[in-house]
Amino acid sequence: MNKRLVKLMEKIWIRVLVGIPLVLLLLLLIVKFRMFVGCGPSTYQESISTNNQKDYGNGYFTTVTEWSDEYSQYYIVYANDTNVKYLIIEGRYQYGITPLYNADGTLQIYEEK
Repeated sequence: MNKRLVKLMEKIWIRVLVGIPLVLLLLLLIVKFRMFVGCGPSTYQESISTNNQKDYGNGYFTTVTEWSDEYSQYYIVYANDTNVKYLIIEGRYQYGITPLYNADGTLQIYEEK
């Protein structure tokens, strides 16, 4: 082979060997940065209504408070039979419900004021 061609191939090979880890490192940094940034703006909105006593879940839950942001609606409700409080989240393609806990790990119970 020609010496010039061999030197050129060595330079290309070195650039490839150095370039691949740099591209992988750049992709890793992008993924890590995205984890800290999140998927959208973090905005907080005040509660839309409080203690309006609306039924939710076909009458099983009663709404205590609700609010929304750009993407989701949030409800604090309690079960009419147990008075246990829950957080319900509704979005365009998502839905979630979870009980609310006190700092000591016990379930939060709704108490009328």
